[in-house]
Amino acid sequence: MHLSMLGSLGIAMSSRSTVREMAELWARHAELSFAYCRFGIADDQDRVLVTLDTDPVPAHLRRFAIERDLAALRIIQRELLSWDIQVRSLELTLPYASVYEAVGVLLGIGGIAHDRPANVLILDAADLRRLMPQANSMLRRQYEQLCAETVERRRARVGLAGQVRAMLMRHGRAIDQAAIAADLHMSVRTLRRRLADEGTTFRELACETTGLLAEELLATGFTVDTVATRLGYTSVSAFATAFRDWKGQTPGQFARSEPSAQGRRLRR
Repeated sequence: MHLSMLGSLGIAMSSRSTVREMAELWARHAELSFAYCRFGIADDQDRVLVTLDTDPVPAHLRRFAIERDLAALRIIQRELLSWDIQVRSLELTLPYASVYEAVGVLLGIGGIAHDRPANVLILDAADLRRLMPQANSMLRRQYEQLCAETVERRRARVGLAGQVRAMLMRHGRAIDQAAIAADLHMSVRTLRRRLADEGTTFRELACETTGLLAEELLATGFTVDTVATRLGYTSVSAFATAFRDWKGQTPGQFARSEPSAQGRRLRR
């Protein structure tokens, strides 16, 4: 997971004025990334506490989610800044394992405490007041607005349809109707009936979600080949056909009508 994979969110983060503002934007819009955890930021005197909430993640995957998101945070931070944000300590809900000694060294974490009630990165408040090297007020306004609009579109569905679409957003085409029904603790038949009561179907939600993700990726400068691969299509032609059915135009035509020169420069 790299900065270039975040699209509009990555550009918005890089253009913030201070490291603290960048971190707050990440916490607010982490759902636009590939993070599994939900993030929160709170002040504690001269410290800033960054929490990683794993409640949305199935219990048997929470260790993976924490470790993966911690590593991704450090990678993205290093691509945004020319220095490492100092981590005073890390508190984990996980039990001790010897591998975390190496993890601490790799991520530059002074100490790790285990079996704690929450997962918390403890940072120096002064470190987060430093200026971002690529701060740009024009880009900030443009891409923060784009992020906000994207979140609003994603949350447009409510009820069970909203839950299903949120799960499709997280997993894309890699998850099927049976898996979603199981995660929602209901049968496929019940899922179909309840979606019908809300005036939609699983197929309609899947097409809607895939189309929305395709639009977001193309609008932020990813190539048609990359988008087709990211969305799980076996060929570019299959993706192009599906996209033409959604939008009435080819992916290339849509991308040219939604230029994002800044985004393309960032991905280079």
